[in-house]
Formats: sequence, C-alpha cells, structure tokens
Amino acid sequence: HLTTYFGMSPLQLKIVKSIYFVGVIFGSQIIGFMLKIRGRAFLIKCFFLFQIMNGILQIFVKNYYLLLYFWFAHGIFNGFCLNLLNSFASEIVPIESRGRWMIIYSSGTSFGKLIMAIMSYLSFNETVIDDWMYQIFFFTCIAISFYPFLFLFLRESLRFLYVSKRYDQFTEEINKIIHFSNAFKRPGNLIKSVTKDDVKELEQSNIEANKNNANSSGGYKYLLSKTFMATNIKIWIIWFTMFINVIGQANLTGKWFSGGSGGGLGSIITSVAGEIPSMVLVYNLIDRKTVGRKTLLNVFSFFTGVIFLIAFFVAEGNDDLMKYIFFMTRFGIKGVFGVMVSFTAELYPTIIRSNALGICASLGGFASCILPFILDEIFAIKRTLPFPFFAACCFATFISSMMFPFDTTGKSLDSNFENKTVKEETKGPSSNSPTESSQKTLTSEKPITSIKTCDGLTVSSVPRKYSFKR
Repeated sequence: HLTTYFGMSPLQLKIVKSIYFVGVIFGSQIIGFMLKIRGRAFLIKCFFLFQIMNGILQIFVKNYYLLLYFWFAHGIFNGFCLNLLNSFASEIVPIESRGRWMIIYSSGTSFGKLIMAIMSYLSFNETVIDDWMYQIFFFTCIAISFYPFLFLFLRESLRFLYVSKRYDQFTEEINKIIHFSNAFKRPGNLIKSVTKDDVKELEQSNIEANKNNANSSGGYKYLLSKTFMATNIKIWIIWFTMFINVIGQANLTGKWFSGGSGGGLGSIITSVAGEIPSMVLVYNLIDRKTVGRKTLLNVFSFFTGVIFLIAFFVAEGNDDLMKYIFFMTRFGIKGVFGVMVSFTAELYPTIIRSNALGICASLGGFASCILPFILDEIFAIKRTLPFPFFAACCFATFISSMMFPFDTTGKSLDSNFENKTVKEETKGPSSNSPTESSQKTLTSEKPITSIKTCDGLTVSSVPRKYSFKR
C-alpha cells in the first residue's frame, strides 16, 4: 500500500526500508554521548514522547521525501531503544533473575509484532490504499495511554547514579524506594532512610578505589582497547549475522507468501507466532547455571542454521510445509536474540555498557540497511537461495559463541569482564599494569560499607569493587 499510495519505484521502496536502519545506526551512537549527560529514566521519557509525536505526524504525510524523514526519525527512536532500554533493564533487576527479566522485556516486542500482524490480517483491504495510516494511529494511541505511567513508576537506575558519582540523586532515589516500600510494611518493620553521611563513606571509598584505575573514565577508547578487542569481535559477529537473519527472515516471509490478505498475512502470523514458545523456553532456562546464556546461544543458533538448510531442499512447491519452517526459524532466531541482549549487556562494565550496546546496535542497523538490496538480488537468482545464506550466518553466530570461554549467568554486571574477559585477552601483565590492577579491583570480597533497602537491594562498596545485589 505504501508503494501505491506514494507511487514508489522498486528502488524507492528499498531506500525506505534502508533509511529506517540508517536512523537506527544514528540513534544507537548519539545516545551513548547523551547518557553521559543525563540518566536513563529521563531520556526514556523524552524519547518516548518523541516517538509519539513522530507517529502522530506520520498520519498526515503526503510526500515521499517527508516519509523518508519520518521513517528515519522512527529508526533513531528504535536505535535509542536498542541501546538505552537494554542497558537500563540490565541494571535494575536482581542478579539471580536478570535473564528472565530481560526475556520479559524482550517478549514485549514479540507480542507487539504478533498483534500488529493480526491487526493487518483483520483490517487489510486492497481497495483502501491509505489503511496503513489507521494502524499507525492505533499504535500511537496505545503509546499515549502508557506514557503517564512512566512518570508514576519509572525511577533512575541506582547503579548508574552510583557509578556516575551522582550521590545526592542516589540518596534521593533510594529513599523514594524505601518510602514506597514502607507503605506496605508493619510499623515495627519499617526501614530507616539513608542519609548523606551513609553515602559519604561510599563516596570516599570510591575515590580511593579509583586512584590507580586508569580506565575508570570509560568511553569508546576504553571499549576499543586491547582489553576488550577479542570480546568485541566475537560479539559484533553475533549481532551482525543475527540482524541479517531476523530482518532477512521477516522480509523473505513476506516475499514467499505474498498474494493477498488471506494466505499471505495468515502465514506471516504463523511465522511471527514462533517467537512466543521461544520466549517461554528461554525464560525457563536462561538463569539456570546448568544451562546459561552461552549454551542457549549455541543451541538456538545451530538449530536455526540446520532448519534453514533443510528449507533450501524442501521449499519448492511446499508452501504449507514452509509455514512451519518459517515458524521454526522464527523460534530459533528469537531464542538467540532473547539471550544475545542479556549476554552482551553482562560482558561489559557499567561505564562502557551503553557504548558497547550502541556499537552492536549500529552494526545490526548497518546489516539491516544493506540487506534489502542484497536479498532482492539473491531472491531473483533463485527463490530458495537465501536459505543457505541465512544458514551460514547462523553458523557464524554459533562459532563465535563457542569461542567464548566463559558464561555470564549469575555474575555481577561489573565482574564478568574483569574476572573472565581480561584473563582471556591479556597475557603476562606486569605487576603495575592496569589489567592486573583491574583484576584486583573485582576480586576483593571484604565489604567496607553497605546500604540495604527494604526491597532487598544491597548497594555495597568494597575495596576497588562496587556491587549491587538482591
């Protein structure tokens, strides 16, 4: 309908698909710089409002070039989300259930895509070329209805406030949590508020701990240093290849079952529905130390690669079977994505986590940007040829995941990269090197000071270590 409504040529349609991901790349990068100035919660509120305004204005677009602008802006917002929300979600949940909380967050996108596909199936009308506007209007109204709840319930990440040394705001926010929780406690069980004197002791230990830590300032220079380079390359391969798969599979599903509102959209719904059981399975396994993140990445990526290879040999003339093939590939891809985001967030310390997620999202956006041009050419040669291409991407993810010598399940956010990654990526550091200093930073276990809130969150300062536990 967009093609008909705006009179697009095939090339212009490809540009529309790509410009969105150019916005994703742009948004993923600039958010890293903005997070140094403002906190997570404030930016989420701002960008959510930005997206609502963008959705309202899209309804009135009558020009192709204005459409490009708004799709680019929409991509910027989703670039923010890939970076900001993933970082925020990983910092505010307990260690022992962090993976499950991240899956709950990720499952929201799955249900959103399923609802969108069902709505398209029910409302699609080939004779009404502007019905796409009504769907944008509907989802914008949903966003508007949820926006007030951000101001009622969304609080800044305590981890971010502490690591960024915003101790006054840290005290204010932690006391809000205490005040809220005390409302549900009996008078004899009330928790005392935290004072600034309590935080001063944490502040002093923070100053002492960072005297010899040359890397405490974070930033892209630290992220791209030798300390993280081996980890970066492996995780970048995973993000790049899996974005090719998730965007490519979605585009290929539309091409494969194109042909009207009946079988086409019905088959797309069947494919998208594959994400739901995947989320249920990952939710029940991701925080089990006997399984963990790495094992799930290995299993889902290898499984998906095998299904794509099978599809190459059985696809022609078997459209009914292909519905279930697409269902299973969607199942596997969503499983990888559900684990991949948590795994990536846990690989990096707080001071560079948003930068790391930003680069990963940008690589994914770049892969998605060039994919429409590549996929159409491959599909034109032979309609089954994309399947081995996607399989190769899955196996690249599998190999990269296998090369990680450790898992992050059940580990503190700021200990994974020091206790595991540094040992993997550096050899024979001198006694005064930053690497050895950093390893010592996160191996000390004797606490100096701790503040325990009424909801079970303990913020503790130890010699050259800061941990947030429930």
